[in-house]
Amino acid sequence: MNPDRQSNYWAPDESAEPELAVPAATLGVDGEKIETASNTDSNSQPALTNDDTPLTWEAPEFIFRPRSAMWYVWFTIALVVMLFVAIVLMRSITFSILLVVMAAAVIIYAKRPPAMITYSVSLKEGIFVGNKLYPFENFRSFGVQNDMGYYALVFIPTQRFHPSLTMYFPDAIGEELVDTVGVRLPLQDIHPDVIDRIIRKLHL
Repeated sequence: MNPDRQSNYWAPDESAEPELAVPAATLGVDGEKIETASNTDSNSQPALTNDDTPLTWEAPEFIFRPRSAMWYVWFTIALVVMLFVAIVLMRSITFSILLVVMAAAVIIYAKRPPAMITYSVSLKEGIFVGNKLYPFENFRSFGVQNDMGYYALVFIPTQRFHPSLTMYFPDAIGEELVDTVGVRLPLQDIHPDVIDRIIRKLHL
């Protein structure tokens, strides 16, 4: 899939990396198997009916980014420099303690493997991440993003300064998932902002 192409259907890139290692079958909340859409007109969208069945799947909460030994070396050097500025130049013990706590949190997060999350999309209720519900009214649009060869839906919140919601998904349900969400939200091109670029550059 070309992530920069604006469309309302799923068209995975033939040259993309292998899909997420998650079950290809899609299950509903009652355990029944939902067949993945195939040979469907790209301009058609699922109708919102009273017996709408949620689309459910499992995927990692984030993509683990490997970090080399040099990453930890540069991280330590950056921490030492910031501590020097905080203690010697700013003479702020409080800020220096905060830096150490933040550095410890980053190291713990960097070593933590991603958990498998159950996602669900219901046209009537909204978006479920685990047991937490996000109504469609909380978002103004969504887009498809390619993150290191893995695809994700990114939901743009209606309120300014609120974080976006990212949900990874296997290629097997891509077309059905995008068409389903497209019934409730408009699809738009998604481009990483400055913070996202910095996070990816730092492998966080």
